[in-house]
Amino acid sequence: MNRLGVLLFTLLFASLCCAQEENWELFHAPGADGTALLRRVSTCLPNGVSVSLRELPSTGADQDSLQTQRDAIAAGVHSLPCLSLRDSRGPYAVLPISGIDSSKVDFARKLASSPQRDEHAEQRLLVATLFYLCSLSGLPEIDPALRDSAIDRLQEMTELRGLSVSLRQFIALNCLYPALLQKMCVLYAANGSHSPQSEQIFLQSVTALEKARDLDPLSPTGRRAHELREQLRAARLRSKRFD
Repeated sequence: MNRLGVLLFTLLFASLCCAQEENWELFHAPGADGTALLRRVSTCLPNGVSVSLRELPSTGADQDSLQTQRDAIAAGVHSLPCLSLRDSRGPYAVLPISGIDSSKVDFARKLASSPQRDEHAEQRLLVATLFYLCSLSGLPEIDPALRDSAIDRLQEMTELRGLSVSLRQFIALNCLYPALLQKMCVLYAANGSHSPQSEQIFLQSVTALEKARDLDPLSPTGRRAHELREQLRAARLRSKRFD
């Protein structure tokens, strides 16, 4: 084999080895003994697999905490401590640390080739994204630019044709509308009174309700959006008496 052939073979072999390596994550509660948890799983790890510790915060008090919680939801974490199995395509299985052994790990690894893997990953990512955006927009001390970015993302999701009508309705009513109300309250508190800026946000919240209503007026979500829209209209009429 010539020198070029040896070089190509070496690069191919290295790329294959790297493709087979997996970096799993061990999610645990605050204050847990991460070293002891790593020792517990070390005997079950296949060759070429490394593990990183991820402490899951108990509250989402800031953006970093919310990002960690979002990652855990996207990975499918539902109890702590647990091992998140992942490869170059992302997470594909979760194993509780309690009772973990090599046979359970081997069985979980087979889920990497599951026909439903991509579908399940998309569902988890959607839930994680909604959690993150709603929580971020609801933080009272968040950077206004981050809140606006979260609201914009929620607005975009109500327009995604790839999502079902019922899901887009849910986002408009239960995610976008409350996020806009929270922003309006923040502006009101900052100014001490209603202002042109808070009025603009109020009108955007009305538009969110109308979108949730108009996507499917006869659905439960559509009817609820209609009720809220009428309540806002009545409240606005009453408030004009004091103008």
